[in-house]
Amino acid sequence: MMWTEKTNPNDRFECVYSQVGQCRVQIIVDKMTGVNYLVSETGVTPLLNADGTVVSTQLEGTW
Repeated sequence: MMWTEKTNPNDRFECVYSQVGQCRVQIIVDKMTGVNYLVSETGVTPLLNADGTVVSTQLEGTW
């Protein structure tokens, strides 16, 4: 998997958190839906709250 940092405001996904340790993990937000995803070298999964609901970011404006 190739890791790139894009800052183009027209990109649908935005990296809001990145951590490098034994493996690199990122939290990305879908700017169209507000859904947060956890991304690692092993895959992608929606980020969940403690009650099992999907973490969603309040979006300003439209994408």
